[in-house]
Amino acid sequence: MKINEIENLNEIKRLSDGYLNKLKPNHDKTEPYTVEIKLRNYSELGCIISGLLELCVVALNESGNPERGKNVSTNVRSILEVALQLLPVDEFDLLTEIQQALHQNE
Repeated sequence: MKINEIENLNEIKRLSDGYLNKLKPNHDKTEPYTVEIKLRNYSELGCIISGLLELCVVALNESGNPERGKNVSTNVRSILEVALQLLPVDEFDLLTEIQQALHQNE
């Protein structure tokens, strides 16, 4: 590489350290990056998931409108993928185990 190219690359790296911080490298390497979402509690998480699903319903209802329906399926797919990632599956498993333990004592 030329010296000018190396200087430009170093400048880009310096800038990226200060600005590119939303995506975090994933340590288990199953996905290249993760994004942290800060929430107050599970109720807020549930509201977000519910809102995303409602948004998909509205979008699918609008997909019959030729002016709005062009990219609806792609957008709905993306939103549903995010909603799936937000579902607290491990917590659901815990609740199932707690429920089973409570019913065993009855």
